[in-house]
Amino acid sequence: LTSTKLVSLELQDPTFRRHVMVQYLIVIHYLLDSSVHPPKAQEVTKKHKDELGKHQDRIYRLLEGIPPRGTQFVATLRRIMERENNWGGWKKQRCFDFSKKFDQDEGPTIKVGDKRKEIDAASVTWKRRFLTQKVKDNFIPEACAKGNILEMCSAKAKKDNVAEQINARLAKVREEADPENYIEEEYRKNSVPCWRWVTLRMLSCYDINLFSYATAENKFLEGVVEHMDGKSKRDADKTDSKDGQEGDAESSTVEAAPASGGSKTEAQGAAEAKV
Repeated sequence: LTSTKLVSLELQDPTFRRHVMVQYLIVIHYLLDSSVHPPKAQEVTKKHKDELGKHQDRIYRLLEGIPPRGTQFVATLRRIMERENNWGGWKKQRCFDFSKKFDQDEGPTIKVGDKRKEIDAASVTWKRRFLTQKVKDNFIPEACAKGNILEMCSAKAKKDNVAEQINARLAKVREEADPENYIEEEYRKNSVPCWRWVTLRMLSCYDINLFSYATAENKFLEGVVEHMDGKSKRDADKTDSKDGQEGDAESSTVEAAPASGGSKTEAQGAAEAKV
């Protein structure tokens, strides 16, 4: 404090007044607890303890009237003081171990209740009734039952009906993506999440290489169709170029044949003239 004359003015601040009263409580709590006093300290008499107790109660009442939330603050402060007393008592008893210990022979046992037994019995009945040998065989593929690793890792045979369904769906995508049909993108099947997901699922099971082209940048199924059309066009160009090369080779062979025949006739004529 800067001056004793300003104490009354400074105590008008509720925060400052609360701090001062808490300091008083700490001092009173120390005086009432004789276990924390030094060995040669003067003992507090019973009369003094009663007076300190009255001052402590008065301070608690004054703190309840200090805003904000004075009642809650006092309840928290009382709880803190109680924990301080418990801690001091524990120190007096030389910090005894209060953790619970169980005997090794008599450990905690867990008993299964009647409800759990009913659930287990119902599950056993269901397995016996519905999980027949035929159902078990359907769960395990034939290749796994035989133990043939090569057969398990080999590519699965593609079903014709799946291929037809995929081709039909991709044909629908190809038709709607054609600019000449004037179908806006939001009204296309490729923009329907459920329909697109089913098609992509079928495509991933049928050919994973085509599925890799179904990205968001390529507009999913439209990218697959574009890749398929581009691949077909490239294959057709390769076939045409190969046919053209074979035709050129045949024509060059035909042209070379008369020339070789003519040279042979001239050689024969020259030989006959010498004779």
